[in-house]
Amino acid sequence: NRFPLGSAQVFLDDIFDRVDGSVSGSLRIQGPPNRLSTSSRNFRVEDLLLKVGMTGVEYTVNGPLQLDNSGIRFNDLSIRDNDNGSATFSGALMFENFQNFRLDSRLDLSSIKVLDAPEGNNRPVYGQLRMGGSATISGPLTTLGIDGNIYTVGNGHIHALTDGIAGSSSSNLLTFTQKQEEEAMRSKRLLAMCYYVKVRLSVL
Repeated sequence: NRFPLGSAQVFLDDIFDRVDGSVSGSLRIQGPPNRLSTSSRNFRVEDLLLKVGMTGVEYTVNGPLQLDNSGIRFNDLSIRDNDNGSATFSGALMFENFQNFRLDSRLDLSSIKVLDAPEGNNRPVYGQLRMGGSATISGPLTTLGIDGNIYTVGNGHIHALTDGIAGSSSSNLLTFTQKQEEEAMRSKRLLAMCYYVKVRLSVL
């Protein structure tokens, strides 16, 4: 019980600045490496702390998981930020012998922080923003698609560094400023896994 997850940060440091928390329950993995058989019982995430490096937001995740030979199922995982925002994540990460991973999930947002980052540290985007609404996230991990109906909550602002655009432009919510080529390459690497996004965004 309460197996620590902090050691996983070494594998996730391109995405998360901090990983902490634990998992509890029974997990069984057996068989040859090319045909592993997996099962779980009373398996759950407990106070999993994830700080997203690109956005600066820190989330705490709690809830049950189910692992079997076909994938990992997320049963209404509770996600909270550090300022009373929340979200619920449901769905499954499917695979075949721990290969060909595919996500089929739904995310429901309730005034949760999606950006809380100061300027600096070579961030391609900075500012503060909260979102509400819902979205589905599906497809192979290399080409995830997002289809949602989301909206901003309260006051917020986003500053996005751009590459190859002379001067700057702005709106009430979003401003664009120039950036160096090195920062542009870092942004492209971080976003390389997501090839298409279809989101209906309302600014309130």
